[in-house]
Amino acid sequence: MRRRNAVDGLVKAVDGRDVTQLILLSDNRSQFTSDEFMDSVKAQGTGQEFIQMSTPEQHCK
Repeated sequence: MRRRNAVDGLVKAVDGRDVTQLILLSDNRSQFTSDEFMDSVKAQGTGQEFIQMSTPEQHCK
């Protein structure tokens, strides 16, 4: 997934929703750690936490 796709997907997913209590779990891949994506997360009022790559069990927090 490319950075722009990640940003566009986030914007579409939260459009019109109150996401101020949402915490987005992301692995440390470049599309989720890019300034563009992290700025978009902040602009949406969403929190972001990072998990280790290749550890799907951490997606179930």
